[in-house]
Amino acid sequence: MVQGGPFFPDFVEARLAGSTFGGTFLTMHWIGGGLQMEINSGGERFVTSPVRSFWIEQDGPVHNTH
Repeated sequence: MVQGGPFFPDFVEARLAGSTFGGTFLTMHWIGGGLQMEINSGGERFVTSPVRSFWIEQDGPVHNTH
């Protein structure tokens, strides 16, 4: 699930392709601070603005990453 910014104002199911510097090079299945995420949702491909921060939610404590 992803939510935020102009592409995803509400939570939607999505698949992370990876992170990119904005060109053709893609680091698969990885989120990098300062890099853009390539996300697939609803049959469309989205490239975000650079990642400023993110967190992973799971059963147990939340791990913040900046």
